[in-house]
Amino acid sequence: MKSEINSLDVNKVDERGQILRNLGENLKAFMEDRGVNSVVLHDKLGISTGTVSKIINGNCNPGILTVYGIVNFLNIKIDDLFTEAPALCGTEESLVVSSAKA
Repeated sequence: MKSEINSLDVNKVDERGQILRNLGENLKAFMEDRGVNSVVLHDKLGISTGTVSKIINGNCNPGILTVYGIVNFLNIKIDDLFTEAPALCGTEESLVVSSAKA
């Protein structure tokens, strides 16, 4: 019975790690898409640049209020941060507009 509990705990740890990796990768993608860096998040939301870096690297489990502030500032849905492949809204359009301006 004890080995079953340990294997379940390992699975939960793996799942938690994957969630944090998704969060970090998606946050980075949305920030890049919108031209936002950690200094901007710090200035607008009061999140330290170190914390932003830890979130992006999957080394931080941010609180719900931090996540709420980020999604509101980036104008995305909260589940956009936790999906395995983010749906970057407007990315293709912004590339077309950028290339047309060049």
